[in-house]
Formats: sequence, structure tokens, C-alpha cells
Amino acid sequence: MADTLKGSMAEVASPRERSPPRWRGLPLRWRLILLVVAGIVPLLAFALGDQYVEYRAETTIDRQRMLALARGMAQAVDGALEARVSALQTLATSNALHNGDLVSFRARAEDALPRQFRGASIELVDRDGREIVNTRLPPGAPPPLRFDLASLRRVFATGRPAVSDVFNSPAGTGPVIAIDVPVRGADGQVRYALGMHPPLDAFAEIIRRQDLPAGWVAVVTDRRGAVVARIPSGSGSIGRNAARSLPSPLRTQHTGIAETTSPAGGALQWAFSDGGRFGWAVAIGAPRAALVARAQSAAFATLAVGSGILAISFLLAIIAARRIAGPIATLRRLAAASDRDAWVKPQPTGVPEVDEVAEALFVAEDERRRSRRAEMLLRDGIESIPEGFAIYDAQDRLVMCNDNYRRLFPSDPAKIEPGAGFEDLVRAGLADGYAPAPAGDAEAWVARQVRDHVDPEAATEQRLADGHWALVRNRRLSNGGTAGLRIDITLLKTAQEALRTGEERFRRVVESLPNAILTVDPAGRIELINAAAEAMFGYAGEELVGQPVEILVPEPQRAAHPALRTAFVAAPQARP
Repeated sequence: MADTLKGSMAEVASPRERSPPRWRGLPLRWRLILLVVAGIVPLLAFALGDQYVEYRAETTIDRQRMLALARGMAQAVDGALEARVSALQTLATSNALHNGDLVSFRARAEDALPRQFRGASIELVDRDGREIVNTRLPPGAPPPLRFDLASLRRVFATGRPAVSDVFNSPAGTGPVIAIDVPVRGADGQVRYALGMHPPLDAFAEIIRRQDLPAGWVAVVTDRRGAVVARIPSGSGSIGRNAARSLPSPLRTQHTGIAETTSPAGGALQWAFSDGGRFGWAVAIGAPRAALVARAQSAAFATLAVGSGILAISFLLAIIAARRIAGPIATLRRLAAASDRDAWVKPQPTGVPEVDEVAEALFVAEDERRRSRRAEMLLRDGIESIPEGFAIYDAQDRLVMCNDNYRRLFPSDPAKIEPGAGFEDLVRAGLADGYAPAPAGDAEAWVARQVRDHVDPEAATEQRLADGHWALVRNRRLSNGGTAGLRIDITLLKTAQEALRTGEERFRRVVESLPNAILTVDPAGRIELINAAAEAMFGYAGEELVGQPVEILVPEPQRAAHPALRTAFVAAPQARP
């Protein structure tokens, strides 16, 4: 047992002695090919699966679009019938018809409805189907009997409008439909039916305006399933039963989607819907092959492109395997190079990993040289700043500064070098560079100026011993240090002092005048008033400053004064 345990432990402890798996002995070429297959084949399968999902989604969307289009067209057909019913109901209320003046009624019918509904004819029919007025026939011609009486009977039975199914005209003009509305007498009973025979092409025009794609079919049917209009080539099928070509659910459902087979053997997808009120329906058919053609084309294109990419990847993998040995040898030579003075940037080898290692070796050497140059450029840049500039670390030790900053230390500016502490700066004459306070404790004044010198929040004005003024502006650095800028603001201070002197002189002149004077801003608020004005109006100056000038205007003229003041501001001219 002990020997067996020792043997097992020996096998575990020395894995190098075991034979390696077979895949570890594959050459680089086959490893790259396997890598290509493992990377591209799943992507190709995913792309094909995504195409299938997209195909199913597009199929659902196409079905919904066809159904929405069928519903919209059915509502448009119902709307066309409703418009003609409304027009007949309006004509049925004419006084000429109720007074029995059929000549005037015919004239009105011929003038109104055919102009509104081109190609339509109007007829007035009694309960037995005898036509009393027919605008399709010349006046005085014997009118025929109504051939289809089903809708006519519904009108007299229910007293509501009715639309007939398609029937053949007795005059031999082909299939027609009748739209009838009741005409009531004084007793409220239905005496006549006022009808219209619209041309069936009007309903074909409704579906023609939808501009269906080539190969699509649109059919309008009546309640019995007879064709009222058809696009395309609908003239030969008008009036025929559409049961053979249309899906059977159309006869039992109000709306839906179904499939049939065309006479040529192809699959047709239908979307159908009825308008609701009159029972007419619209069916739209499209070849299924046309609906799925785009998805099939996308799938074939994806498969073709994926296969091409796979073949190209095989070839590139073989080429790459042959060329990897060269870059690896180049990297080995770069790592062994020792002549840093002759160091040049390595040329690309074509293998990114090798190029990255070579670039890292080059950057490590180049960084050292560039850091030296950057330090020199930084010092030159600081020296070019016309103001005094310095950087202190978190312990208030000087890191670097320019010559203009050193001139702030009149005693010994040569001692202002990097590493100098704050005490060194004071000994070098920093305190001597500030002018003492005009009055009070001069020592406290200088101490405050010295503290502001390195205060990271300082933004103060300091007067120097030579009479100049400097603006101290410090900023805290991210490492805890401080960057300071000393800007000469002597000219600005001189200008501010001159401005204050001028304002004070102007106030003294205004105050000394014996006349009442006040100044007003453009908004009409009092800014300045002299003693003579205070005495004239009886107010103290602090009561008037900031108040509208209208409080000094007499009450009768106060309302008009703002307009006068605005006009003066717009065109300031001397005026009484």
C-alpha cells in the first residue's frame, strides 16, 4: 500500500514526465486554423439565427400592415357608401319632391348629385319597384321596373337606408348596385325610395389610390361575396362570386389573415376586413414569395459572405503562421541590444504583440531622454513669464521660480534657489520688499504680507517698498503644494486713485453750488443731491438717494413725467 501511494504521489509531483496531450503537439498553422473556425463559425451561425428571427418579425409586421391596410380600405369603401347615402338623404328632403313637383325635383337631382358623384344616376321608385323618375333616361321616356327588389324592400320595411348587392342591370349596362334611402310623406310613412346607381369604377379607384406593390391583388366584395371591384384586371370578374379565389374565413369572419393557393400553384397571403355598416368587405392578397424574398436574400447573402470570410481567414492563418517566426526573432534581438546610444525606434513587424513589447523597450529609453528635455523646456517657459512665478511644495519649500520672482528679494536674491524654506526667504529680504503700514503696528503688517506670500488661498494686493503694487494670486496644487503669481498692478492702482480723486472733486463742486442740483440714472432713480436741493425740497439727502425722481414732481404732472424722462434719455438735449 505504501509503495502504491508513493508511486501515485510521484506521478502527481512530476507532470513533466507524462506524455503531453495530442493537441499540444499541433503546429502553429493548425492552431490558427482551429482558432479561426472557433471564432467565425459561431458568428456565422449567430448571424443566420438572427436573420431567421428578423424574418419572423418582418413576417408578423407585414401581416399586420396588410391587415391595417385592408381595414383602412374597407373603411374608405364604407365612407364612400356613407357619403352617397348622406347625399340622397339630403335630396330626399327637397320641397319639390314633397310637393309632387317632379320636374323641379329631377332638375335639382340632375344638377346636384351627378356633379358631386360623377357618373351616378338618380331614380325615384315606389313600393312595387316602378321607377317614377330616372335621370339616366330622357324626360318622358317610359321608366323600367327595378330589377333587384331586395334592398328596396328593406327600405320600405325598416325605413332605413339600404345598399344592394351587385346585380345585372336590366338595361344591359352590366353589373350595378343600388343605394336607396326612404322618402317619407306627411304622415311619416315611407312613400318612395330614392335610389342611386354609382359607377363601380368609383370603388375600384379607392383601392387603386393605395398604389399597391406589383403582384398584389385587392378585391371589394358585397355581402354575398360577389366582386364589386378588383385591382388589377377587375372588369371580367365584377359580379362573380369570389369564393374560389378568396380565403374561406372571409365568409365567416369580419377581419383576419389567411392563405390560399393561386391558380399557378403559388401561395397567396390574404388580409381581409369589412367596413361594418353595409357588410361590404375588402381583401388584399400578396404572393408569399414576394413577402419573404427580402429575408431570403439577406440570409443567402449572409451565408455567402460568411463562407467567403471563412475561406479567406484560413488562408490568412496559414500565411500568419509562416511569418510569426520572423517577428519573434526580431524581438529577441531587440531585448538583447545593449548599445543605448545608438537606440532607434523599431520598425513594425506585423505582429501587434511583438510590436507592443518592442515599443515598450523603446519608450523606456526614450522617456528618460524626454523627461530631461521637458525639465529644460519647463524652466525656459517659467523664465519667459513677465510676472514673478514660483511653485512651493506642501512643506513651503521652493520648487522652482523665475528671475522676476527673485527680484522680490532685494537683500540677497541669489539665495532664492530650489529647496529654500520660508525662513530662508525672509532672511533673503522678503520682508524688506514690502512697504510698512502707514499707521499702526508695522511688524504685524509685514507679518501678514509674508503669510499671504505662500497662503494657497491668497488673492491680495501688496504694496512694495519701491512704491509699486503687486497682486498676489496663489493656487493649491494637487500634490499639496502652491503655485504663486505676482502681477504688477501699479498702473491699475494709479488709475483707481485718479478715479476716486475725480469723483470726490466732482462731489465737492456740486455741493458748493448755490443752485439746487441732483443727478438721476437712466431708470429715474436719484443718485446725488446737493444741500441747495435738500433745502428746496425739504428732504434730507439720505431720504432721496435711490428714490424715483417723480416723488419731487407735483402730483398733477407726476404721471406724465416718466414719458418725458424717457424721451430725454433717448435724445439728451438741453431743454427748460
